[in-house]
Amino acid sequence: MKILIVTKNWLGDILFEIPAIETIARAYPQAEIVCMGPERCRKILEAHPAVHRFLTFDEKKEQRSFFAKIQFATGLRSEKWDRAYLFHRSRTRAFLLLCAGVRERIGYASPGRRRFLTHPVPEPTGPLHQRDYFLELLEKSGLKRPSDTACRFYFLEDDEKRAKALLDKNGLKQFICFHLGANWEPKRWPAVHFAKLADMIFEKWNLAVVLTGSPEDRLLGEAVMKGASKARFVSVIGQTSLTELGALFSKALFVVSGDSGPLHIASGVGTPVVALFGPTDPAQTGPRGPGDKIVLKFVPEGYHAPWYGEMPAGGWLSRISPEEVMAAIEEKGWGSGGTVRESPRHSTMAQERRKNILFVTLSNIGDVILTTPALAALAAHFPGARITAVTSPRAKAILAPSRLVDRVVVYDKKADWRGKIQFLRELRAVSYDCVVDLRNSMIPFLVRGRERSPWLRPFRAVSKRARHLEILEMMKIPAGGDRKFDFFSESEESSAMARLKWAGISPEKKWIVICPVAASSTKSWRGEGFKEVIRELARNEANQILLVGEKDQRPAIQRLVDFLPARAHNLAGELALRELAAVVSRASLVLSNDSAVMHLAHELDRPTAALFGPTDPEKYGRAGAHFRILRTGVFCSPCEKAQCRFDRQACFEDLESGRVLEACRELLAGPVRA
Repeated sequence: MKILIVTKNWLGDILFEIPAIETIARAYPQAEIVCMGPERCRKILEAHPAVHRFLTFDEKKEQRSFFAKIQFATGLRSEKWDRAYLFHRSRTRAFLLLCAGVRERIGYASPGRRRFLTHPVPEPTGPLHQRDYFLELLEKSGLKRPSDTACRFYFLEDDEKRAKALLDKNGLKQFICFHLGANWEPKRWPAVHFAKLADMIFEKWNLAVVLTGSPEDRLLGEAVMKGASKARFVSVIGQTSLTELGALFSKALFVVSGDSGPLHIASGVGTPVVALFGPTDPAQTGPRGPGDKIVLKFVPEGYHAPWYGEMPAGGWLSRISPEEVMAAIEEKGWGSGGTVRESPRHSTMAQERRKNILFVTLSNIGDVILTTPALAALAAHFPGARITAVTSPRAKAILAPSRLVDRVVVYDKKADWRGKIQFLRELRAVSYDCVVDLRNSMIPFLVRGRERSPWLRPFRAVSKRARHLEILEMMKIPAGGDRKFDFFSESEESSAMARLKWAGISPEKKWIVICPVAASSTKSWRGEGFKEVIRELARNEANQILLVGEKDQRPAIQRLVDFLPARAHNLAGELALRELAAVVSRASLVLSNDSAVMHLAHELDRPTAALFGPTDPEKYGRAGAHFRILRTGVFCSPCEKAQCRFDRQACFEDLESGRVLEACRELLAGPVRA
């Protein structure tokens, strides 16, 4: 299932949406959760463990023109979304999701966009806190409101390292933070008040003050430092990203700020905050993070909050005095104790944060299927990790839709040098905690990775599949786990079943899936042998023969079914790869050359008769009562050659159809496999 969440545009709004995003993720634990919003919100949402991907949409920049919006909708349409939640009230976004073919579109029925929604929800009748505004949308659409609705902020280990480096550079262990800026002048506390409060805190507790803000707040920072007579300041204004700011706040004793995005970041990481409110209403936009909080507000006589008109005489926040703030902090006892209190968010960050993993797999589809147990083991060991998979253009079809994979980067060995540089740029855009390379290429040394799979690999096993798992063991990653690779989704299975129904294939009969043509002619058993086996298996009216393969193999396969038009069905080229996997998963028997279909059958635990000629069954075959290896023991096999050296290919020409038929009948007569 794929769910798109259309976020609002500003930092504070994003943080108020976090409980709703987490509610959706808990309700649909197997879904891919993708957020859509402006680029400035990317890093915040990508750090959240519930968010798999972020799509940039900014109608004031990249998607400003009508053509750019339609192009964006076209890109969305190619992904086939099951559901979208619109937290933004924009009609344009609702219309784009309609154009993108999103099956279910859920949002508030604001004027002008009801017709674009499949599930319009009535707007709340009274004012709500913004966090509750988003949660009510979910509750009215059928999701249960969670008991924990704290607006948590997440950052990554690299953010914490950079924040620590800033603190170590300035010799800071115990400190507080003043965030000076806000997106609107009336929401800023005067510099002279910050300066006086800093002096009072230094005199009382001898604590340094770290000043934070955007690059535009540097003059404000200089005014604060000049206005103080005793305090010690360290300015990191303009030196941190938002996630680094969260890591910095998590180490502070407390934070003082007007109503701003960073105020909610500080509250979101569990740090105590002093929130100063004037023209905005804390009942609607006050801090809702897990940390303790002091909310001080002042509304001049004759005014009300929220207020977006002219500034009243004397301003708003200037009426909140440093003495009032200091008294509230003293009452809480935040500046005493001498140790940095560890917030719940910070103490669990290492467990909750999502790791970035690079998984470099192989090129051929069959080889990629052999790597899926290793991919599933990685996902089991690092639950919630973001996994980027590198594979070939053809193998992308099986990996990209998987719930275990967040991103697929295609490596095309035929690309020119420009294409290969672009490939590396795309990989280097992310810093990886773990790089697992099954190709043993140079990729791990060309990307930013903390831990890499070993270059020298003393394998114990011969089997390719087992060797992939051995690489994980060499990295101290368990090869087991309860996760399985999802070779198909419910929608892909439904699509496959619809195709088979249209072709007249009954789900009540036994399906015998046969793949008679391999990628190489030397890996394909003789056509006459397949014909004889098909003829005998079709004598049983309970059997239906489904022949599968690539589109260009259809004519060759058709020659095997012409004599049985009602009982044997040529599905070559009719099914997408993951639809084929859904069909194989229901097969009573799979008869195949050494091919992708054979590997699919094993991974999906289906009875399989595997025909081997020039390739090595110890490398590519399996062990087990329901997996039969059929081959001829000639002296030259396995040779692993693309062309036979002799006048006749004895390894396949001498494989008797009687042996193959006997193995098929034994597998069909075995225990029914669910």
